[in-house]
Amino acid sequence: MKIKFSFINRIAKKMLCITASAVLLTSAMNAVPFRVHGDEIITEEELSVDPTGKSDGYSTVLYDNTSGLPTSEANDIVETSEGFIWIGSYSGLIRYDGNTFERIDSTTGIASVVKLFVDSKDRLWVGTNDSGAAVMEKGEFTLYNKNSGLTSLSIRSITEDKDGNIYLGTTQGIALIDENGSLSMIDEPRLNNSYVRMLKHDSNNTIYGITIDGAIFTLENKKLKSFSSSEELSIEDIHSILPDPARKGYVYIGTKSNEIYHGELAKGFKNITPTDISPLRYVNSMCSVGDMLWVCAD
Repeated sequence: MKIKFSFINRIAKKMLCITASAVLLTSAMNAVPFRVHGDEIITEEELSVDPTGKSDGYSTVLYDNTSGLPTSEANDIVETSEGFIWIGSYSGLIRYDGNTFERIDSTTGIASVVKLFVDSKDRLWVGTNDSGAAVMEKGEFTLYNKNSGLTSLSIRSITEDKDGNIYLGTTQGIALIDENGSLSMIDEPRLNNSYVRMLKHDSNNTIYGITIDGAIFTLENKKLKSFSSSEELSIEDIHSILPDPARKGYVYIGTKSNEIYHGELAKGFKNITPTDISPLRYVNSMCSVGDMLWVCAD
């Protein structure tokens, strides 16, 4: 299969880009209203800017702690339907209204934000480094922590299935929050103590996940469907995953080196030749835009 790649240093959904120490916003962000929710699968019609940079009439503005952004780093970025840009940073949650940046008061219990997610109900989910998770609805935050049943307060990934269930990948297993807001841990011996670093949802209602050890698993109907170690998949140093939106059961797998694999997960990758993306290394995440695969690498 021929894969068309485009590269930038860091990329977030809908061309709202994050660098390691700043936020880069295109001036086209207000050109076409959009909602950012779900995983990194985007049609070309959804974009308000040409991601290849070939179009004219757009400019970029870099924000850092010397030009308005009240911090020196940005970990994640999303937009909610009312037009606010939300930025997660180690110093907390930041809201941008197009003119000014405002840090959300830490008395809300939200600090050291590492992951953001906007669900199908336009609710903002916040994953923190050591304070659990929170959801904002109608301007009010609801917190999820040890008192709610979380086994770990360190959230590494957030996604949603078609039934409206929210999945939290933590450093000790996966939490499930149902439509009523009730939290429970998915009780599965192979996941209970696992550091889950990434969760992705595909159009067939399958959740794909990766552990810090490089194992890949799938969830369906709130239960574990498959679990494969990196040895069983014949891939070393697995670091990121993206379901192929065009082929059911197929995934892209990024490694800590300079390789991206594409194939049917259930069949393994023993006879699959990876794509070499040198000089890039350490694939942190991938994003499908039309017929392009965008790669975020160190």
